[in-house]
Parts: sequence; C-alpha cells; structure tokens
Amino acid sequence: MTEKERFKAEETAAIIQNSFLNSEPEVIASMFDPIKFSNRVRIPGLRPNEKPPSILLEMIQANFDEQIAILTSYKSELGCHMQLLHIHKKNDVVRLTYSLKDKYDNETFSYYVFYISINNLGDYEIVNLYNPYAGLSLGQIFNQFASRYGNGSRKFFQELLDTDRIAKEAEVLIAQNENLKAYELLKTIDSKHSVVHKYALLKLKLSESLNNELYIEELENMKMLSPNSQSDLLYDCIIKGLKEENEETYQGCIMELQQLLFTT
Repeated sequence: MTEKERFKAEETAAIIQNSFLNSEPEVIASMFDPIKFSNRVRIPGLRPNEKPPSILLEMIQANFDEQIAILTSYKSELGCHMQLLHIHKKNDVVRLTYSLKDKYDNETFSYYVFYISINNLGDYEIVNLYNPYAGLSLGQIFNQFASRYGNGSRKFFQELLDTDRIAKEAEVLIAQNENLKAYELLKTIDSKHSVVHKYALLKLKLSESLNNELYIEELENMKMLSPNSQSDLLYDCIIKGLKEENEETYQGCIMELQQLLFTT
C-alpha cells in the first residue's frame, strides 16, 4: 500500500468510526457501492462486470443497510465503543478491522471487517463487510442465496416461504422474551433450509441466551456452515472459554484470531 493509499484509507476508517460513534448509519450506507460489490463477489447468474438488475441492486443495498443499522444499534442501545485495530491491503482491496468493546468492562465482544476499494474519483468505497461471529461475509451470504435458490422449483420456493414464516413467528416470540419457544420453533425448520445463514445465525444468537450446552451445539453447527477460518477460530475460542473457563487460554485464542484477521 502506498503512503497516499494509506492516508486515504485512514480517512475512510475515521469516517466509518465517527459515523458509528454518532449513530449515523446513513453515512456508512452512502459509502457502499452495490455494483462494485456484485462484480467483486461474482454472484451466480451474472457475467463478469455485468451490471446487475435494479431489483438485485436494491436488495443488496437494503441488506447492507440492515447490517449497518445492526452495527450502529450497538452504540445507541448498548453504548459500545468501536476501535480501529488494523489496516492492510490484500490484492486490490484494503481491509479495515474494527473491534466493538463493552462500555462497562472494555472487553471486546465482536469484530467487523470493512473491505474498501478506490473508485474512479480516487475515493474509497465499501465493497464488502464481514463479521466473523456471523460466519459469512455479506458477499458470501448473497452467493449462498443465489446458488441455492436461483434455479429452485416452485415447490422449493414455497418451502422457503414457509421457512421464512417460521422465522418471523420466532421473532415475534423473541420480542415477547419467549426465547426457548422461539428456539424450539426454529428447530422445526427442514434441514435443507436450516443451513441458510440467517436461520442458522438466529438459532446461534438464541442459544446463547439459553444455556451453554445449546450454545456450544450451535457454535459447532456454525463451524460446519462457515467456510472462513477466522469464524471457525472465533467459534473455537468461545467454546474453549465456555468449557475450560480459563481466561488466559481464551485471551491467547483471541490474540491468534486477531493476527488471522490482520493477515487475511
């Protein structure tokens, strides 16, 4: 990375961090380029450098906006701190790695990696987003959906609609603090759909609120679903922390995870 590129990357990183601190998700959302995103992640069904249909671009932008709204809610609802940990470039894309810290004990509870690329005006734009706890990057989530459902039959899509209905019913139960009922409802989803990212992640988050046994089961499940070594290592760190209750072992694992995030 040249000195000029690093300076611009640091500027971009500061904008993202300040937008988080000021609870301004719209600022971060405006930095996202859905066209460059779709070209970079090679969504199935699109030729290289083909402009996606407008409905797909709207879907991509809406999903990114949702991810950023969740991120900034950690500040507005929990008062969390966001800290830039590292900047590095791999191939033609710069990675900005952040940690989210609890406001009470200053412990890191999550990581986010923003992928940024220079546009024709010489400014950095966001072209992907990855939260290791979620298992997949935003690009991988879209690839999973397109590859699984792009050529599905009418029956298959009906099953998907039924699955989405179950997930929505579970969300209603969650809002009523009926987490166990919501978790049990999600467990009724057919196995061919339960591996879909958003359902697997919802089960993971629910299990964390129930008990360690279920939480470890869902962490192991996410390890099987995620193709990313960073996520696998994070899940291993959490499992070790739950089983061994050894802070030194856990912190050593987290340091290993950070080094992996800084180099991939």
